[in-house]
Amino acid sequence: MSHQPMPIEAQILPQIQQAAEKHQLGTPLAIYKKRGTKSAGKAALKALTLGLAILILPQIFLLGLELSVIGTWIWIFAILLTLSLLIGVSSYRSAMRHRFDQVVMYAEGFVYLNGSLLPVTRWEQIAKVWRGTKVHPEGGETGLGDVDILRLQKFDGTEFQLTTGWEKHDRAALCDTVEAEFVCVALPRTLEDYRSGKNTYFGTLMVNRTALNDGKEELPWGRVAKIEVSSDYVTIRKEGRTSDWFRALIPDVPNACLLKELLGYIRSGQA
Repeated sequence: MSHQPMPIEAQILPQIQQAAEKHQLGTPLAIYKKRGTKSAGKAALKALTLGLAILILPQIFLLGLELSVIGTWIWIFAILLTLSLLIGVSSYRSAMRHRFDQVVMYAEGFVYLNGSLLPVTRWEQIAKVWRGTKVHPEGGETGLGDVDILRLQKFDGTEFQLTTGWEKHDRAALCDTVEAEFVCVALPRTLEDYRSGKNTYFGTLMVNRTALNDGKEELPWGRVAKIEVSSDYVTIRKEGRTSDWFRALIPDVPNACLLKELLGYIRSGQA
């Protein structure tokens, strides 16, 4: 007999479901649990191994020393043993506190269980989304690092950050889902602002119906030779130029996903 997968509703912790119902998040869609549920045991094992090493190795080391210096080394090893145990206990407690960390996606938002914290976010509360991190190689050009890192800011100023605590494929799915839902909610408002001539800002880049502005210079749409939002960069080329008028890494451009969708409407004439 084949085992049927457990329904998603049965996997949701009671406190998460209560928070979702309180904020009317609707139907649960997916659960993403942080990796390393065994990290608490690993932390304890590392602390025990290090502690045993500090207990055993000194016995061998001290055999060849004179009595006058043995006392000093005993104190040194005692301090090292204490530090290793403190680090191990701290790591263990942290791992235990976060062993149930998870994000549950709903139709109208998500709940993030982070230790004892339980923040709830509805899609319409999201003001800004940043995707990816930057790397700074020595002597090289700053480039895109991990693309599946997400930071978002709500209109009230609070932030949520999705780091490397999840498996990579889960992080990618989480980032894609949050961006897609954010765009779904924000795009109608952005199109309305664009059509009415209002300015929309993507970091230092401003977009309206007549021109772009990078904070230093205005560029009319009629003089734009190329504008692209790729997986790495937002680039804009001015007519008659061989260098980019604007070039910024995706992690430096808030709401780059929204800009990409807006450009699609502009190109198609639907804006």
